[in-house]
Amino acid sequence: MSTGAFFEPPPAAVSAAVARALEEDLFPLGDLTASLLPAHARATAVLSAREAGVVAGRACVLETYAQLDRAISVDWLATHNQFPALSTQVSVNLSRCK
Repeated sequence: MSTGAFFEPPPAAVSAAVARALEEDLFPLGDLTASLLPAHARATAVLSAREAGVVAGRACVLETYAQLDRAISVDWLATHNQFPALSTQVSVNLSRCK
């Protein structure tokens, strides 16, 4: 697998793309699924690679949480452009800073 050149998308493009995606998900009725959970609920998730690949899209993940709630801290378990092996954890740890 070729590593290729690392490319970070322009921040304005990332911000606009995330805003459009959130608008599609949250409007006009809001996040109906989240409304089923108590406000104090917390969760943890682990994503594991099913096959070797490239970690990408970190800018979009960071921007999504920045637009949703700046009190959420994002801690990556894999680096951008890393080639994780099968079953490598590539998820993020999220925590509230409030």
